[in-house]
Amino acid sequence: MVWTGLNTCGYRARIQRTQYRSNQSFSQSMPERQVSGRNKVRWWNQELKSLRREANRALHEAYRFKSDQEWQANKAARTAFKKEFRCGQRNTWRDFCARVASTPQAARLYKLIGKSNTCALGMLQLPSRQ
Repeated sequence: MVWTGLNTCGYRARIQRTQYRSNQSFSQSMPERQVSGRNKVRWWNQELKSLRREANRALHEAYRFKSDQEWQANKAARTAFKKEFRCGQRNTWRDFCARVASTPQAARLYKLIGKSNTCALGMLQLPSRQ
């Protein structure tokens, strides 16, 4: 089949209208929204942020100057950051466990199973340990 100028223009217009309508219906059915990049964690704070910045700065200086003194400073900064990091995670976990333990049993099950996908049903046991 040979396309003539008139038929081509007519088909192009129909194709463009169909494409426009499908794009419009897609936009109406699924509106664009802002996607957040990261989930915020409860244990992260300004002190951890500054300690991480200091540790990274010490690492870059150690690579740049390559002296033993700089590497020791890097190790000390990284150790301080890791210690505070773990302490924050531990404290947050203790707070969570205290909140869960203080709720009734039905609410406790809902908190553990219903709200998050992190726990599996294998964690539940009968009093007879089965």
